[in-house]
Amino acid sequence: MSAHEGPVAVFAIELRKLREQAGRPAYRDMSRLAYVSASALSEAARGRRWPSWQVVSGYVTACGGELELWRRRWEQLRPATDGEPPAILPPAAPPTSPWEATPASEAAREPKPVPVTGVSDRPAVGRRPLTALWRRVARAGRLAWAVAAAVLLAALLAGLSGASGARPTVSAGSASPHAAAALPEGAPAPVRRRDTLTLRPGQVADLDSMAADWDVRPEPGPATADIWFGAQDHALHGVADNDIAVLPPGRPDGFWPCAREQDYGVTLAGKGIRPGQVVCALTAARRVAELRVKAVLRTASGAPREILFDVTVWVPPHRT
Repeated sequence: MSAHEGPVAVFAIELRKLREQAGRPAYRDMSRLAYVSASALSEAARGRRWPSWQVVSGYVTACGGELELWRRRWEQLRPATDGEPPAILPPAAPPTSPWEATPASEAAREPKPVPVTGVSDRPAVGRRPLTALWRRVARAGRLAWAVAAAVLLAALLAGLSGASGARPTVSAGSASPHAAAALPEGAPAPVRRRDTLTLRPGQVADLDSMAADWDVRPEPGPATADIWFGAQDHALHGVADNDIAVLPPGRPDGFWPCAREQDYGVTLAGKGIRPGQVVCALTAARRVAELRVKAVLRTASGAPREILFDVTVWVPPHRT
């Protein structure tokens, strides 16, 4: 498949590049994050037919892409796949949140018939020229639309080639205030990833990673690491500026309690690491994450030697 085969192929190629940048996660794993079937995700990347926005948004979310950017790409390329020029429609209202995967209408964009008044239902001699005129107008419209589609495709190809570098990351302090503010207070936040994580003393993990093991490495680890299980003190720490907070027992958990928490920058001592304890974390990409301790193995002296977490990472950035 090549970009010369048309906009469907172009879009499929870019979807595959995004998956490559995310570490080639299995479609089965992507399906759990995207709430879209694995077969639909795979089909979108094959380039045989134009995918719906519901499938594209799930694919992009599972690979850690920027939904707003991909929505623009999908909207720009989509009209070029239609066989007929689209009807002139009023601009769609902007979504209430860039995080909402609101599917675009899949209804055909054919213009609705306009009733003509003052014309008899009986056959008339003058209708034949009118039909011929309409056909000439339709042919001219299709020609103009084909030219416009070719120009749009060329411009989009130039834009995509400039955007297909390394996977973008959001550095601390650069999270989009628009994106954060667009999620209404208290509204459910879409989940980027939910999985288990195992840490042993002297290991760090990257909560923004889509790798199966959360890119666990020996301390001190890379700059993208977020959570650290200390080898000396057997305590949990945030890495560098990627802070953690500890929610008191019995307090509600989830995205909003972690997003509203003010007491970040703490350390959870080894004796406080016990099943049911909830730790909030701000990742290197300024996402909000929650780590719930599921199980703890301890040494003979009582120090934790292995921790199993249930981890949830949400899409919206923290409101910093």
